[in-house]
Amino acid sequence: MSKPRNHSLADDLLTPAQAAEFKGVSRTAVYSAIAENRLPCVRILGRLALKKSDLKAWKPVRYAGRSKGFTISPEIRARMSQGAKQMWKKRKAEQVEQSKPKGHSRKRS
Repeated sequence: MSKPRNHSLADDLLTPAQAAEFKGVSRTAVYSAIAENRLPCVRILGRLALKKSDLKAWKPVRYAGRSKGFTISPEIRARMSQGAKQMWKKRKAEQVEQSKPKGHSRKRS
């Protein structure tokens, strides 16, 4: 008969790379979650370690990419310089102009 193995904490700890593979996300996603305090971790001898139980409970944020268009939040807009605001205003106007349907602009009489 085989002897039952003692379960240790080391069996439950993963490196960020192992955690990424475990959850099916990139290492960058794991590091971002750690930096944003959405995923708890511990440091052991200067290296990051994550508990499997924390990983199982963590729901990664799936970013769909940048939204279409040039939208800026009011908080960011307040911190922008005047020149940057004018640049974004110009780009928005160009985007609106390009999105207009191009058809016959002949007037009917």
